[in-house]
Amino acid sequence: MTVKKIMKGLKRMNILSHFNLHQIAKNHDLTIEQLFLLFQLTEEHAGDDSSKSATVGELASYFSITSHTLSERIKRLEKRELILKIKDGKDARINRIFLTEKGKLLINQISSETGELMLENAIKNVDDEILNGFLLGLEEINKHF
Repeated sequence: MTVKKIMKGLKRMNILSHFNLHQIAKNHDLTIEQLFLLFQLTEEHAGDDSSKSATVGELASYFSITSHTLSERIKRLEKRELILKIKDGKDARINRIFLTEKGKLLINQISSETGELMLENAIKNVDDEILNGFLLGLEEINKHF
């Protein structure tokens, strides 16, 4: 019974956060898919080192889409100067994707809008004792993952 309640709560939070992300993407004239692509570039492939940057193939695989579909998203983000596609220095068939400074600034702005604000709004009326219990529970669950 507890597992079902936890799953139900997590599913509801996921739906609400997804809805909020749609709104935030729309506010920045992005699709949710473009927003997720920018987040993925930030999370997994940060930095300017070309050996750490994502390839089109890696990103397409991560999102379970074709390289062609991803290339369309990349073109639109390139036009907005949020990302940069560069041929790999060792293999000209490979394109690596980088966030531009403009892209990094946008993601930083969106990150502050999403995480902190959504969480602050969600917990502002929750008693500290309940929040501390929740944190202890999360720590204990994470020990067993």
